[in-house]
Amino acid sequence: MGTTAVRILNHPAHGTLIIREGTDYPNFAQSNPRSACNKRRVSATVVYYRPDPGYAGPDSFDLNGIYSNGTERQRHFNITVK
Repeated sequence: MGTTAVRILNHPAHGTLIIREGTDYPNFAQSNPRSACNKRRVSATVVYYRPDPGYAGPDSFDLNGIYSNGTERQRHFNITVK
């Protein structure tokens, strides 16, 4: 389906984000004709979170994704570092 451009809107307060091209398994609903693709890795834009050394507790960040068809989506992520 093409590459997704991911931009950081708000950085995490207690960690770092790394965005790179990689592979992952898609997650289409079973009712979607593309759900058969869930069984194999595909190209993907991957976001990794790395907490600051010694940090444990809540953190959050916001991302903006622009898909190859021009659709744009913003997401807020709340995480807990243990």
